[in-house]
Amino acid sequence: MKNKNVFLAAWQHYLLFLFLLFFLGACVAGGGGPSLGLQKNLEVGELFRSATILPDHTYYVQGPESDPEAIMGLKNKYQLRSRLWSRVEWTEKEMARVVFWMDKRGMDLCSSDGGNIVAPDGQIIGIWYSQRNSSVIKQPAPGVVEVYPFDFTSSTPCYRQFIGDDR
Repeated sequence: MKNKNVFLAAWQHYLLFLFLLFFLGACVAGGGGPSLGLQKNLEVGELFRSATILPDHTYYVQGPESDPEAIMGLKNKYQLRSRLWSRVEWTEKEMARVVFWMDKRGMDLCSSDGGNIVAPDGQIIGIWYSQRNSSVIKQPAPGVVEVYPFDFTSSTPCYRQFIGDDR
């Protein structure tokens, strides 16, 4: 009887440990992506879907201009330091076409989102639109910004679709 109680207590501790490990892992995985410089904002997503070009922003794309993986608009007071982003000067009609096809790319559970680009000091320095929702933003000097390529957060449907499409 005593051995049975010891066994049950050990098993309960083991299950509690597994639950806590899983819970902490989910917290870290779920919170890691968008907090690294990209913050989702529904109003910004609507700006892109309505093809609104902000006059005080310079726009860049990750990938080909006609079918980008990501679009960002940086406030003009910031200089982008990157060889991976290409500057674009679209009309509203051109932006509407590109955003339309970005939205049609993942017709199932994967959707494009928009939001704010946040510098390490907490300042909003621009806007973004993509199915990819994770990036690292650095400010090596005042007014200079490095934006790393956007990527998928591993817990999203877009990531799972991307991995499935890559096979």
